[in-house]
This record gives sequence, structure tokens and C-alpha cells, in this order.
Amino acid sequence: EKKLKKVAGGKVLFGGCPYLEESGFYARAGHELGLKPGEMLVTDVKTTILDLYESSKAIEDNLVGRLESLGRLLADSGAVKDKPVKLKRNVLIFGSGYSGLKTAMEVSGEKLSVDLVETEEPPLAPGCLAAGLACPGLIDELRGEVRANEHVAVFPHGQMGPIRSVEQGFTVSFGTGETREYGTVIFAPERSEAPAEEVGAWNLTQLYQRIRERRPIKGRIVFLLDTRSETPPEVIRDILAAVEVIKERSHAEVWILLKQMRVALPGLQELYDSTREMGVIFVKYRNLRLQNEFGDFDITGEDPQTGAAFRISNPDRVIMPGTGGLSAPALKAANT
Repeated sequence: EKKLKKVAGGKVLFGGCPYLEESGFYARAGHELGLKPGEMLVTDVKTTILDLYESSKAIEDNLVGRLESLGRLLADSGAVKDKPVKLKRNVLIFGSGYSGLKTAMEVSGEKLSVDLVETEEPPLAPGCLAAGLACPGLIDELRGEVRANEHVAVFPHGQMGPIRSVEQGFTVSFGTGETREYGTVIFAPERSEAPAEEVGAWNLTQLYQRIRERRPIKGRIVFLLDTRSETPPEVIRDILAAVEVIKERSHAEVWILLKQMRVALPGLQELYDSTREMGVIFVKYRNLRLQNEFGDFDITGEDPQTGAAFRISNPDRVIMPGTGGLSAPALKAANT
């Protein structure tokens, strides 16, 4: 707070984590500094970056660039008035996952003409999977509403050409030979997930697909987290939502091995408590050793507090999140 007082009268960019926002730190700091809307920006610098990049160098470059651009934006901006952003003319939305579909419905409600570029890969945005598991058929229902909306036209991504910037906005050429003009382009891409690191292990995409198809998941199931970097809270939430479904449908024995549990998202503590009550076994580990004989796993490690050793031999299934990234259609569109 003493350091904050030194910047009173200026503009402030906070780069932190969801816990700080949930604890009310940002709001309290803004109040203490007498900051008006538009004089403070808050960005979560961790959970939206760490799960997208493999190397620490790429993470640092992304983080520095992001903070620098936000800092410039804040420095050049005046106080933001409490008015909604007005979109211009026709709107192009790229992405038909949960975010893209919801955005299409919101924008079309303003009586704007919306073109939605429909991509094919399953949505993997953190938090959306948990919503889909809690409300089966959610994505299909939204997709039906979008297709029935008179203000929305749907195009397959294979027909979409490069996005070009022009003086009045953007133009996009389609495979039909038509070129359309847009005042606003909204990029709401889907994400894809790399295979699990170990042969014989599932990644989350394989797990969720099996849950969607209501195929059985039985026996001893081991989730192995934090092996390369800390698993983001959004992914933890999706995992716990999936575990609830698994426990409700079968008598599977579920273990979740992780280095630490951060409950920094709304509802995550309740989800954690619920899965514990359902008999899910959480184990914090250090010195993890993993032997894998063509899918036959032997996992050993130590409890970081007591030093006690544990061992899990031949689990029926090991699940390890793969590295997340933009889907192939989204990468192609982003490069234009």
C-alpha cells in the first residue's frame, strides 16, 4: 500500500492472478488511489498464458508483449464512460465453440448482421467443458438457436479467405466468389490439445469425448497433473467437473495427483469439496517417478509434508492433460 501511494494521481496496470481479484485487492487498491474508470486495468497474466505455450521463453515473450501493449493502451486512454461498446455495421465472428455461439446470439440481438465462420474441432476453452458437462447438449442447443436466427449467416471455415484490413473496416473473400465487408471482426477461436506425453495415457480431449458418448470409464483412474508446469485453475475446474460425472455414472476409483491445488476461481472450492465427499483421492506429490511399459504404469512419489512414500501400480487408466493451443483453422485465420 505504501508503494501504491507513490503512484496516486497516475494510471495503474495490475498484472496478477485470479486470487488477487477474488480477494478484492484490486478494487480496494483502486479505491485507495482514487482511480476512476479507465485509469486502472487489471489482467490475469498467468492462467491465460501458461497452458498455451511449452517453453518458458515463449511465455515470457508473450507476457512482456501483453503487458507492454496494455500499458500503452492505458497510457493513451481517457476515462472510460459507462457505455456499452457499439459495434459497426456487419460483424464477422470466427469460431463456433461456446464463446463464438454465445457472442453471435448477443450481437444479433442488437439487430446487426452477423456472419459466423463455423469451425469443426471440438471446443477446448477452459471453463466451457465444465459448462457442457453440467448442461449436456448445451453446445448443440446453442448451435441450433444460431442457425435459426434470421440475423445470422453460417459459413464453413473452408470457404473463408484471408481477412484484409481496409479503411472502413475489413473485407473477407469466400469460396463462393463473394467478397463481404465488415465493420467488426470478432476472433473467438476454438482450441485443440496435444496428445498426452506418455504412451497409453489419455489426454483430456479423449476423456471428454468418452464422457459425451456415455461410454464406461471404470476401474482405477489416475489423473496426473503438474508434470511439466502448474495446471491452470480453469483446467482443474474442467477436470473436477468430469470427475463428478465419472463418479455419478460408475464406481470408479479416482486418484488426482498434483503438486498443489489453487481454488482461485468462483465455485472451484465447492467443486473440490464435492469430489472429496464422493471419495476422490487427492495426493500432493514430490519426487514423482513414472515407469511406463507400453501403457502399464507404475507411479511412485512422496508426500511433501510427511515424506511418506506412495505407489500406484497398474491403474486402469492414466489421464494427463496435453499442451493446449489454437486449432488448425484458428491458426490459419490468425495468420491473416
